[in-house]
Amino acid sequence: MTLVVDSPQLLAVGTALATLPVLLGTHAALRGRAGALVSAAVAHAVAWLVACRALADGLGVADWAAGGAFLLTLWLGWFQIVSVLGRGFSLQLLVEIETEPRSLPALIAGYAGGRGVDWMLEKRVRGLEHFRLAQRLAGGEGLQATARGLTLARVARIYKTMAGIGAGG
Repeated sequence: MTLVVDSPQLLAVGTALATLPVLLGTHAALRGRAGALVSAAVAHAVAWLVACRALADGLGVADWAAGGAFLLTLWLGWFQIVSVLGRGFSLQLLVEIETEPRSLPALIAGYAGGRGVDWMLEKRVRGLEHFRLAQRLAGGEGLQATARGLTLARVARIYKTMAGIGAGG
């Protein structure tokens, strides 16, 4: 079946939007697994390519580029939404008190499905260690930046200063 559209670029962009449920559905199905976001993006790209090939004859380089750019925009937007919703500590606290007030100890103990704030901190520390940005001090009771971590920290401090973001933000 060939779809007749006046603008092949519009077709390529529209197909990227029409196949967006593949990204969302795949990510939901793989939630909690390593590489879920990347796998969902790959599935979305494949669906988009198949749909474009099936619906249009002779898309040019500019058409593919326009659709691909929009596809990338959709991915980045979704990744940002997932990041804010999944990692936003303040937002999660707000969700926790949506239905009823809770004490601070109850919020701390119940954070992340009962894993608590200590779990969140440990997860972040493991991430820093994994990317060799920090290492634990002898005895494991502290943390220090590696050379790579110091470089990133200096760059981050410059950006935070430029953006007017203070400590903790």
